[in-house]
Amino acid sequence: MKTLKGWEESNLNMDEYLNEPCEIDEELYLDILECVPTHYSGELAQQGGDACDSFENHKGKKVFTYRTVNSLNGKFFNLGILPEFKG
Repeated sequence: MKTLKGWEESNLNMDEYLNEPCEIDEELYLDILECVPTHYSGELAQQGGDACDSFENHKGKKVFTYRTVNSLNGKFFNLGILPEFKG
């Protein structure tokens, strides 16, 4: 499990520390979602407010990517950096 304390002690940027989908602690989950208002919040996933990157889709439209997390049955998960969800 990745933790907020572990990330702070690692001296890594978040993308390096959370480099794959994994379970995270509640403090890290809240840090991702509360440092900037969330971009998307739905039943199955939430996306942090700061875009991590962007790319052009097949139609030439710019698509932003966001750190995506979710909570399920009292556990918290980093799902990775995913394209923006639309509500």
